[in-house]
Amino acid sequence: GGAEMPLSGLRSFMIRESEFLKLQRRSPGEATVIIRADAEAAMGRVKEVIQICQESKFETFALRAEEKVD
Repeated sequence: GGAEMPLSGLRSFMIRESEFLKLQRRSPGEATVIIRADAEAAMGRVKEVIQICQESKFETFALRAEEKVD
């Protein structure tokens, strides 16, 4: 957790995370997925991330906006 993840690799990553939780006798629905995005990120991309996570049975999300400071 906590690593930057390109959207192209997210689906397979979330499937692995879901399977890992199941091996631990936990449900993906019990976990909170923290989504960090730049404050300028398109909302459509954030929705896409949530949809991919939901396909792997994750249900709870915390959104964090990050602003780059020069």
